[in-house]
Amino acid sequence: RKPQHTEAPKEEIRDIRAARLVDWSFIRENNRYKDWDASKPRKVWIGATVDEEGNLSDIRVVRKVEEEELNEEALRLMKALGKVEPAIDKATGEPVKHENWVITIPFPIK
Repeated sequence: RKPQHTEAPKEEIRDIRAARLVDWSFIRENNRYKDWDASKPRKVWIGATVDEEGNLSDIRVVRKVEEEELNEEALRLMKALGKVEPAIDKATGEPVKHENWVITIPFPIK
């Protein structure tokens, strides 16, 4: 007798509005390298987990630039920020945890 093949239940995919940083003024005002002298602008990609209240955890550099001081500064800024607007489940309108949230921190030239 042939065993029956059953598929594992698929994980439910929720339609969410991503967590977001609403007020960029903290980043602009506290960036130690906002006017750094370089030939081209840089962007450091930071990843984090955002809980239902907008608290950040597991903050890490996802995509680095050559200048290590910029990677460290982007990480410092996000750790100091501490909170963002949480992700929202579009079906329920309720805040939800957002893992693997990514944001770019810009370092423009003078």
